[in-house]
Amino acid sequence: MEGANRKSGRPPMTDGKSSHVITLRLTDTELALLLEMESTLKLSRTDIIKARLFRDADKLILNTKDALMQLDRIGAEMNRVGNNINQLARHGNTLNLKGRLHPQLIIDFNGLFENYLGIQQRLDISLRKIIRAMGK
Repeated sequence: MEGANRKSGRPPMTDGKSSHVITLRLTDTELALLLEMESTLKLSRTDIIKARLFRDADKLILNTKDALMQLDRIGAEMNRVGNNINQLARHGNTLNLKGRLHPQLIIDFNGLFENYLGIQQRLDISLRKIIRAMGK
């Protein structure tokens, strides 16, 4: 019975084994912050400290719940802006049908609308970058 003396369980790790311990002293405030991050991010203290210590440009620690809530608020605000633009366009069309739409108003509206579209495009690019960073 060759297998009788063999231990069961996971084989010993040879590469990638964490064998060094570092002691860290924190103030009460720092410890409270670390504990809050631990519960909010659902990560261990070790993982949080390692991520902060060895953070690469493509790694990011954030509270995804808060980030998603903020992104949701931005989306809702963009919807409200879109609704306002639609109402202005509808009112402008009504005035145009009655012959009471001043040409300068159309020029002003088009300039503001172009500005809005530029801002919306930059916001869209920024949000895509944030979403990509959250996925890493």
